Amino acid sequence: MVMDVTPEHILAPSSVLQTEQLARLIRLNGLMRRAALQSLDLPQSDIRLKRLAALIRRLERDAIRMSVSPPEDHWRGKILRPRMRYFESSGSDGERLATTVLELTGLKMSDLQISTRSGQIVVSGERKPLAESNQTGDVAVDEFKYGKFLKCIDLPSGIEDHHITKVMDNGMLTLQWPLSVPHVKLESSNMVEISS
Repeated sequence: MVMDVTPEHILAPSSVLQTEQLARLIRLNGLMRRAALQSLDLPQSDIRLKRLAALIRRLERDAIRMSVSPPEDHWRGKILRPRMRYFESSGSDGERLATTVLELTGLKMSDLQISTRSGQIVVSGERKPLAESNQTGDVAVDEFKYGKFLKCIDLPSGIEDHHITKVMDNGMLTLQWPLSVPHVKLESSNMVEISS
């Protein structure tokens, strides 16, 4: 199957062709297109066709590389943001609770720093590459994300660290807290009368 790709298809950012379709097209037809462009005897004055040929070669290389995995340095130097689910529910005593579940696959509670500051829960840590002791040969594809991560979640006013329950299970960190500050009932025996 040979599809015609005009310069407008390649150069127009609002093109109908999607990136994945373009990558597939370039992989399927790249060698044939490159051979056809190389066989053309392009005059020196036709710089646009030469630029198009160079663009097609670069897109072909990039499409093949990106179809397997992102570039090696794609995640380097970036702060990762774990995926999150947030929902509100009622507790057994009717109290409204907020629950956040963070996806932290491959980590243990000891790998995390969880704190409250400035009205937020701050979850941070670092996902390190797996030990290479059981690997033999070169790694051809590595799509795991490594590096430092940080997630900040806003809290209602008055919620402190001791109000938050933290549970790590199967790489999922569940944080739960009341939506309002629990009120402590004072018993009448603890009240002191002040006279003026």
